Amino acid sequence: MVGYRYGPVRSRNFIDVRFGQPSRVPLQHENHLYPAAEFPFSYASTTDPLTGRTGSVLERCLAARNCPKVVHTISSAEYWQIKQSLSQTDPLGTQDLPHLDNVRMYLIASTQHVPVATPSQVPFCQQLGNPAPQAETMRALLVDLRKWLEIGKKPPASQVPTIADGTLVASDQESTGFPKIPGVTYNGLVNPASVLDFGPEFDNFDERGVISIEPPRLLGEYRVLVPRTDEDGNDLAGVRSTTLCAPLATYKGWDLRRQGFAEGELCPVAPKGGSYIPFARTPAERTARGGPRLSLVERYGDHEGYVEAVRDAAEELVEQRFLLPADAKRLIDEAESSNVLRYRPARQARSA
Repeated sequence: MVGYRYGPVRSRNFIDVRFGQPSRVPLQHENHLYPAAEFPFSYASTTDPLTGRTGSVLERCLAARNCPKVVHTISSAEYWQIKQSLSQTDPLGTQDLPHLDNVRMYLIASTQHVPVATPSQVPFCQQLGNPAPQAETMRALLVDLRKWLEIGKKPPASQVPTIADGTLVASDQESTGFPKIPGVTYNGLVNPASVLDFGPEFDNFDERGVISIEPPRLLGEYRVLVPRTDEDGNDLAGVRSTTLCAPLATYKGWDLRRQGFAEGELCPVAPKGGSYIPFARTPAERTARGGPRLSLVERYGDHEGYVEAVRDAAEELVEQRFLLPADAKRLIDEAESSNVLRYRPARQARSA
C-alpha cells in the first residue's frame, strides 16, 4: 500500500455525518468553527491532555499491521492556516513526536498552498502572490516513493522544522526571527486550534455522528507553532529549493488582508495566501528603501554570480535526492537566460 499526501495530516474530511461538506476547511477567517480539525492530529500515537483521548490518524492500520508507506509534502501555508505543527508535536506543542518508519514528511520551504505562476496582486491581500515552486521537489519525491515500493530504497529522512533544533517556534516576530521589512505588516497571527464541543452525538475522534450544538462550545485550545526564518524571512527548515537557496525575494506561506477586507486577518490559502517581497537590486536602492535585507548585487555581484548560486544549489539538491537531474538542468538554463543582474543600457535603466 502507498500514500502520497499534500497538505496537513490534521485536516480530515467531514463526510460520515449529516450535512457533511468535505470541501470545506476550517481556516482562520473562514469556516473557523466547522468540523474536520479534531484530535488525533498525528501519525505517531499521542495523548490529548485536553480531552483525555489517545490515538493517531493511523490508529486502525497500526493495530492491523497493514499501514501504507506515506510520503507527505507540506507547504509553509499549512503551518499558519491549518495547524500543521500538531501533526509533528504533542497537542500542547512542548515536544516533537517520533517519526514512524513508514512515513516521510517534507516541508517545501517558504511556499504558499498553491504557488502562483508569476507574482501578482489579489485585491483583498496586502502582498504579491508567492511563486516559490513545489513541482520539482514533488517530482523527485514521487521517484523516491516508487523506489521505496519497488526495490526497498528508503526516501531521504523527513525534512520538517522541529522544536529540538529551534526551527519550530511560537509565531511572534521575536521567536520567528522574521525581519522588519518596510511596508510589510507582521502580527504573528495563526489559525488557532480549538477543542470544540458539537454535542454528545458527534464523535470528534472519527468525525462522524450528528451535530446538536451549533455553533459549538469552545472548551480549550492547542498550541500551534510555525517555522523559524532566516535573516531574509525565508523558512530555515524543510526542503529549500533553488529559489530559496538563491533567492530574489522573501517568500512566505502567509499574507494579511487589506483595509476594507477584514484588515489584519489571514488571507485564504486559495487563490493566494502567500507573499512575495522582492529584494532591492542595488545597495543604493536598498538604502533608499530601508530594511535589513541585502540587495541582489550584494548577494551575487552580477548575473554570473546568480547563475553560479543556482547551479551550486541544484547540484546539492540532486545529490540529496530532492531534485531530478533533468529538472536541475532546466533550472540552471532558466537562470542563465533570466534577466537577473544583467547589464541594462542607461535608457532602459532609467525607464525600468
